[in-house]
Amino acid sequence: MRIRAGEIGDIERLIELGRLFYEEDSEFSGMGFDPLKASLTFVKAVERRDQCIFVIDDGAQLGGFFVGQISGSDFGAGYEAWEKYLYVAERYRKQGLGSRLVGAFVGWSKAFKPEKICAFIRSDIDRKGAKASFERAGFRDIGLIMVYEGG
Repeated sequence: MRIRAGEIGDIERLIELGRLFYEEDSEFSGMGFDPLKASLTFVKAVERRDQCIFVIDDGAQLGGFFVGQISGSDFGAGYEAWEKYLYVAERYRKQGLGSRLVGAFVGWSKAFKPEKICAFIRSDIDRKGAKASFERAGFRDIGLIMVYEGG
């Protein structure tokens, strides 16, 4: 099992993983999955210098992905790196692969010398496992993300 940078040839499989992500996560499942938007998200992550995508590749199929981006700091002179999406398909969980994806993102981010490397866990899929993946890579929990659900 290896972690590698995503490629254009991965897009179809990434779209299917994105669909699984949306179906499995109760926070997103009611929103409706749009394969075109997913495709654009993944293509940008492959092609743009300010974004990255890492995948779990078992030689026969992909088992997960990490999408991240670098952006100018809102208040500082430098950059911040942000996790956008982390998903590991169920059969690939509990093998340390999430931590390896996070580690690949941290390594990519450091090339930009960011002021901060940040993540927020907004999915309810194996939240404890995802949190542990980030903590093993050196992240610390500093707060919450709040989602408005009012009418």
